[in-house]
Amino acid sequence: MTHTFPRLLYNRIWAVMQHTARYSFEGQARLAVDAGVSKSAISRLLSGESVTSYPVILAVVSSLERHLGRKLDLREVISTDDTYPTFSVCRLVGCKGCLPEEAYDDEGNRTAAFAGVKPGEWRTTKPLNGEAQ
Repeated sequence: MTHTFPRLLYNRIWAVMQHTARYSFEGQARLAVDAGVSKSAISRLLSGESVTSYPVILAVVSSLERHLGRKLDLREVISTDDTYPTFSVCRLVGCKGCLPEEAYDDEGNRTAAFAGVKPGEWRTTKPLNGEAQ
């Protein structure tokens, strides 16, 4: 039996990072140090450019858990089809409901990508091509 692996792993690592004091600013560099991997590995993982090794994913999730103060099921962070058991990242990490910094422009107005998205209802990665995820 031949197994085919997905060319891409979806993740919501960036969204989880936004809920930590440590990773909400300069998060990629800090997460790389904490997980013991290169900044380029974190960048590729966050952008979905390549399938990342299991040890790297475990190191990243362990770092997130340490700074969240709670355990994360891998199925809540990594997905092959961009679906997760818990829809809301806010609910997953115990947040009462927020929007990421990227939901607002420099003047504090909601961006088009997040128009109609209620606090606590954003779910995965950075908005791509102007679409909130």
